[in-house]
Amino acid sequence: MRTTLAGSAAAAALWAGFAVSADAATTDDSGAKVINCPWTANESWGSAEGCTNTSKAEGWVKDLKADGYCVQFVIHWKGPGGKSDWDYSPKACPKGDKQEFTKMPGDGTHWRATSWDMSVKRI
Repeated sequence: MRTTLAGSAAAAALWAGFAVSADAATTDDSGAKVINCPWTANESWGSAEGCTNTSKAEGWVKDLKADGYCVQFVIHWKGPGGKSDWDYSPKACPKGDKQEFTKMPGDGTHWRATSWDMSVKRI
């Protein structure tokens, strides 16, 4: 199960029904996403919270249900010239486990993202 968080707003594309809200979402003069902070997600099986901007995503995920599944944060960074990078938090499981994460776009050499798609999923 999975829920997608849009990098620019509090929108959630339902794949798992994970409720997501963002208190602040900002864009620059070109309309590019600059910050999504804080975003939150809460469901009976897990929760997550964090802050994301063009150069970093950080936060935590927590497993809330003893159901054999884990909870994980996923971000797809998109950059200039077709740059693309996928990052994954550590899996939070079993019930009660909470994992923190800090992720940056680019492997080795980091770059600034122009947009991103985030999801919190049950795996």
